[in-house]
Amino acid sequence: LSYVEVYNEILKDLLSDSNKPPPELRMDPNKGVVLQGAENKTVLNEEEAFKLITMGNKRRTEKQTDRNKFSSRSHAVLQIYLEIQDQLSNVNYNDTSFGKLILVDLAGSEKTSSNTKSNSETGSINQSFLALGKCINLIVAQNKKFIPFRESNLTRILQEPLSGNGRIVMIATVSPAITNFDETMFTLQFANRAKSMKIHMKRNVVETDKVLVKKYISRIRQWQPFS
Repeated sequence: LSYVEVYNEILKDLLSDSNKPPPELRMDPNKGVVLQGAENKTVLNEEEAFKLITMGNKRRTEKQTDRNKFSSRSHAVLQIYLEIQDQLSNVNYNDTSFGKLILVDLAGSEKTSSNTKSNSETGSINQSFLALGKCINLIVAQNKKFIPFRESNLTRILQEPLSGNGRIVMIATVSPAITNFDETMFTLQFANRAKSMKIHMKRNVVETDKVLVKKYISRIRQWQPFS
């Protein structure tokens, strides 16, 4: 798994020391968009994964705002990579399936305040939301000629699932308070557009050459050891 945050359009690895250079987004012809320089930790069970996630959460950028004492000022992206081998009956070879679970905690939608630094952070957050909303609108309109994934680091990380090869679930958090009416409406409209996306998944499977394997197994069975 890997765990990064996007703060003011700058990537930060939440699983490595702060003195390391920030990760960079690169396009791999086989793996798609990858986080070059980010730590990829191998975990054997849920407990090891939760320990890393807890450590990463403590390193997230949090600041006090007009409405929250501890407010996340960044988008956090947790990626869990899976490699699954299905054992086929009566044949000694495997097909390998590859999967990736991406969990994204988006920063809260808040109005700008009188604080200049807070305005800069909120502006960066809103820019990411606008870029994500623009990509979603074009996907809903089935305009696949050009989708501006490169307008934001957040949309670049989410390019693969947004492009169609994935299943997407969005949880929108809203407030019943009248003082949060604008933010609630923005969030609901954003979620309403997102649920209109049509996603068509495909299996990421690398199949073993079954004909060659069967011939190999047949030759082994015909071989007789020396007496």
